[in-house]
Amino acid sequence: MGSAITWDSLYFARAQVLNAAKITELEIIDTPYFDARDFDGLIADSLRVRELGYTGKAAIHPLQIQHINEIFQPDEAELYRARRIVATAQENEGNAYLLDGTLIGTPLIKAAQRLLDKYDQINR
Repeated sequence: MGSAITWDSLYFARAQVLNAAKITELEIIDTPYFDARDFDGLIADSLRVRELGYTGKAAIHPLQIQHINEIFQPDEAELYRARRIVATAQENEGNAYLLDGTLIGTPLIKAAQRLLDKYDQINR
């Protein structure tokens, strides 16, 4: 395409790939971060694609793997919240409800259940 390899120039392409993957219910892994020694840049880039909805990031060097895994693995706070969302949804028979002042409906319930299912599958 001739564009620079920067966040802004690749955003549209990343969003298009992400949308196609989500429609087909596929996991989506981002391209590698090419500066193998820039861990701060790798972490920042990984956090941004995770926020977009990517489920992983490719690595070009073994030293990148630990950082990538830490970013794409849910932390205890995320797991705790997901468990609360799913449990409270069951108590409310799947109806929308407030949790800590946030309206929780079907999309958030499904996302929480997916997170827990994926975590359980990885940690068997």
